[in-house]
Amino acid sequence: MRWGMVIKLKRCVGCQTCLVACSFGNAFPPTNYQNKTIDYEEGEFPDVERVLLPALCMHCGEAPCEDVCPTDAIQRTESGVVWIDYNECIGCKSCMLVCPYGVISFFDGDVGRYEGLPIGERIKREYPKDVCIKCDLCRERVEKGLEKGLEPGEDLEATPLCVIRCPTEARVFGDLDDSDSEVSKLIKEEKGFQLYPQYETDPAVYYVR
Repeated sequence: MRWGMVIKLKRCVGCQTCLVACSFGNAFPPTNYQNKTIDYEEGEFPDVERVLLPALCMHCGEAPCEDVCPTDAIQRTESGVVWIDYNECIGCKSCMLVCPYGVISFFDGDVGRYEGLPIGERIKREYPKDVCIKCDLCRERVEKGLEKGLEPGEDLEATPLCVIRCPTEARVFGDLDDSDSEVSKLIKEEKGFQLYPQYETDPAVYYVR
């Protein structure tokens, strides 16, 4: 079993609902976006096309961040989810330097505009000061769902927040190792691709056009 995601680029409208759902659902600091949408153009004028590229941690099969971490704070579950043990992270930023996708950020303890609000207090409880932060595919949410006998990707309580909140259903979550799963079928039928294959990191996030 390996959890992964397929993002349908033509369905993404750049509404940033994924970012909001992720940030508030997981109590991320206001400047530490773990889900973002990159807006760029392809082609040459006048034949250009606007592309919206949702980006999050790729949960690489060969993760550079995991290899470089000096304290083994970056770990991997049996289902392939790469996550950070914030109690072990020393904030050296080595993982940020080697990540080809630029999806790891640093939290210095400042909760900004959330100061004095309930979510600001939750952030301070969730994350120590001076640690690196990234998406973990809502690991605890998925694991709790599995304990209840729910099916990730099918049942809302066992599926990442960015997937269930997307208004255009641009994201699909499931088991990449299951050839009958929706993610596997999409990758095969729609010619799913990974970002930066030249780095040979084997991302668990695929895209289809």
